Amino acid sequence: MRIMKKFYFIMTSLLLFVAMQANAQVSSFADLFGKYQFTAEITETQAGGPFAYLFSENCEVEIVKAEDEYNNGYIFGFAGATDYELQVSSIDLENNTFTVINPNYYYTLWTGCYVGVTNTAGDIPFGQDGFEIVFSYNPETKEITTDDFAIAEFEFGSDGCTGTTILAQVANVKMTLKKEAAVNDISGDWVFTPVKGDSGTKPDSTIPAEFSINLAKKTDDNKTYDAKISIEGYNPVTLSAEFNGSILKITYDNTILDEANDIYFVEPYSFGLTESFDFTLVSENEFTLNYGFGLANSTLLQYYSAGNLTRATAEEPAPAFDWSGTFTVKGNVSSTDFPAEFDIVVELDNDGYYNLTTVMGTDLYDLNWGYPSLEISENAKSATLPGGINIGGTSPVFLQLADANETITFTVNDDGTISSEDFKIIRVDYSSQESNTVAEYTNIVITRVTDNEEGDDNTGDGNEGDNEEGGDNTGDGNEGDNEEGGDNTGDGNEGDNEEGDDNVNSIENVTIENSTVIYDLTGRRVKEITNAGIYIINGKKQVIK
Repeated sequence: MRIMKKFYFIMTSLLLFVAMQANAQVSSFADLFGKYQFTAEITETQAGGPFAYLFSENCEVEIVKAEDEYNNGYIFGFAGATDYELQVSSIDLENNTFTVINPNYYYTLWTGCYVGVTNTAGDIPFGQDGFEIVFSYNPETKEITTDDFAIAEFEFGSDGCTGTTILAQVANVKMTLKKEAAVNDISGDWVFTPVKGDSGTKPDSTIPAEFSINLAKKTDDNKTYDAKISIEGYNPVTLSAEFNGSILKITYDNTILDEANDIYFVEPYSFGLTESFDFTLVSENEFTLNYGFGLANSTLLQYYSAGNLTRATAEEPAPAFDWSGTFTVKGNVSSTDFPAEFDIVVELDNDGYYNLTTVMGTDLYDLNWGYPSLEISENAKSATLPGGINIGGTSPVFLQLADANETITFTVNDDGTISSEDFKIIRVDYSSQESNTVAEYTNIVITRVTDNEEGDDNTGDGNEGDNEEGGDNTGDGNEGDNEEGGDNTGDGNEGDNEEGDDNVNSIENVTIENSTVIYDLTGRRVKEITNAGIYIINGKKQVIK
């Protein structure tokens, strides 16, 4: 009998030890940080069709540390929501749950339209009782689940949210932790260079805009570093840094750069002295600045808000493809209501983002709450555009650009042309909550019309200097050589035109036939030419006097 009791005691202790070990794997919300695969069953309602591009039943979700003192952490990408994050307000370690209070942030989880999450009945997620989502996690596998919920469009009146229209029901939600990839060693010397223009640094500052960072690894997992920052004219300062394989976060805590002049590292907007700045890894030899820092005493002396961190010893990279400029899109189109050939304009902003600004002569800013941005690949050979873009019209009826995957990917070919996935144009009627495809584009080829770096057109009189690999020299008085280039037509053209195109002086009489396709330089299609200027006629640039 004593032996049986001893055996029972040993087994009971072992079970308790195993249970303690399992729960010890999640001792705080920080133990759940990481990337997860989100899966669910999403059933759209008839009203949900026009909004389907917003949410996803299979996507990546990331749980990270909160940047404020009021929350345990943030969840990015939940159900495909990339505009706002879920803010985790509390965790219950005993019951293996955590809670998100008011998942719709200020108003809605998806910006640009009033779309958010509700319970399955679509009850208004505002009011005295509020609305929350409770998640359950497995302490051993860290798999996360939650109850079924709905995605709805919110209706607002003078008294706030007055009702909802359910767009989709979401069931069987599961978030599975992805296996953590090995973190590469980033030790070595790096140089920070701000973006061009005034947005990267303070333009009138006497503190240098560029600085260097030496990263010295502290742990074998390549995740913690000493970051020695050297700004010319000041003694080096060493800060603590963390790297998760993607984000390099450098922390300062009442750190002095110049004691004699009382210059501190600060958060540039609030002058906070205990903060951090971080970079995102974009290639083996380059980071881009996400959130910057400032240097200040009683006033802000310098700030670093946009730029790149590159290896000091790295070889000079090959020039990346420049996605800015005007491009002509050609393809087969299923409807005569839309052109088989039209122009798009892409512009690079001061923060380094490529934005699609114009399609078929329509400025997209007001229609899309800002310009849609392209996501550029690491080698700049492909770019992805969100599919849900309004390209014309206003509520309740507008046109929407989309494809089967709700994104459109452009790929640069070896010959310099650009290929595109097939896409379609959808007409959405908010009044009837109906949408239908009005045009489909296939066999698409995209070519550059203008380029701000290589081959711009020099138009007019007195253009002096080189025009390499490039564009047309048009007008009188261009001085220089014409090596391996096209014909120079006109009076007195003597400029460099290496490996170039034909130079066209002017065309005064043009016969316009019914089959002629004409665009002006803004991308607008015109029926006839009434004013002098440069036009794209059947895909060729011509100057009309």
